[in-house]
Amino acid sequence: MYWKIRDVTLILFMLMVLYPSMTVIAQKNKVPFKEVTQIQEDKGLVYIYRKSGMSGAANRFLVYAGGVAVSKTKMASGTYLEFWAEPGSYTFTTEMQMNRILTVNILEGKAIYIESNCNGILEVVSEQTGRKRIKDCTMLVDDQIKKD
Repeated sequence: MYWKIRDVTLILFMLMVLYPSMTVIAQKNKVPFKEVTQIQEDKGLVYIYRKSGMSGAANRFLVYAGGVAVSKTKMASGTYLEFWAEPGSYTFTTEMQMNRILTVNILEGKAIYIESNCNGILEVVSEQTGRKRIKDCTMLVDDQIKKD
């Protein structure tokens, strides 16, 4: 294909103009991790996160609690979600691993950390491990499903 200098210049100019604005739009929905310091007495909190990494970076998936999507946003590499719930037993799964169910007992006033790998396999990790690994994650807030 024959490219004229004018065509290449136009494409480069458009990229220079559009790329920064696309980056700002993508970043405006991301909020750095901030630990919740006070959990409501009648609720429990589950942090569901996926560490950042190149392995499986293209994989994105929904997370379900009791068969209901926790968020409209698909989990991507380096993201996390907050799931607030009344105390009790809950099942978690992802759309990539619907046959792998993780059962978690949510306690009143406590936080639980669930880590997902790039294939959507969920596992509960210790509070110490979860706090350390979730720090580099961001939460997508605009598409969150509000919990009552």
